[in-house]
Amino acid sequence: MIYGNNFMIGDSGYAREWLITPYVSNIQDPGEVRFNAAHKRIHRLVENAYGVVKARFPCLKKIRVEPIFAGRIIIA
Repeated sequence: MIYGNNFMIGDSGYAREWLITPYVSNIQDPGEVRFNAAHKRIHRLVENAYGVVKARFPCLKKIRVEPIFAGRIIIA
């Protein structure tokens, strides 16, 4: 799913048609190798950011809310 100029990435365990996932098959193309390396770096940064937010706002660790509502919790 594309939000403006933004994209949603995820790991292959959450494969959806609107989610950008890394290549998982036998990779031969150098472009695919570079894509997977870039995807891995970005995915790690996002996961680290989630960890920082959850450390700052512990209420987000256990409750399951829509992303827009989680943003409102953080703003509050």
